[in-house]
Amino acid sequence: MHLGDQLLWQDEAQTALLAESIQSHGIPLGSDGKNSFSQYYGKDYGKGTVWKYHPWLPFYLCALSFTLFGKSAWSARLPFALLGLATILLLYAFGHRLYRQLRIGATAAVLLALSVPFLLLSRQCRYYSAACFFTLLALYADLRRNQEGLRPAGHFGE
Repeated sequence: MHLGDQLLWQDEAQTALLAESIQSHGIPLGSDGKNSFSQYYGKDYGKGTVWKYHPWLPFYLCALSFTLFGKSAWSARLPFALLGLATILLLYAFGHRLYRQLRIGATAAVLLALSVPFLLLSRQCRYYSAACFFTLLALYADLRRNQEGLRPAGHFGE
């Protein structure tokens, strides 16, 4: 995978800097007091430079990886690469459950694993693989709920 062979590019570096601010302040801040991490002249953060432009989960994933493995390009990209791999496995399970055929689940997973755009985006320190994984997870959960006749959470009545 060679996650640490290249430096973080612009958007990845922004994610890593916001992750560092989480380690220092507990929340993603768009400035460290000296440098701004904004690409939109400060419009991507609000009062107190609290980040508002992207969901925070990718920043917390990166911050956790930094805490566990130290600060590096490799550790910044690791959680997102793992989510990419998990997406491939989840697609296998989803395809198998949806069509009730191992071959369809396996074919879907292999095709995704061979998709160069998916692989390139999944190894980046950005939200892409998290979006793929959690979208597919929601679809899988809904499929399972429908197939097993389960009621949605918060359902009251007949």
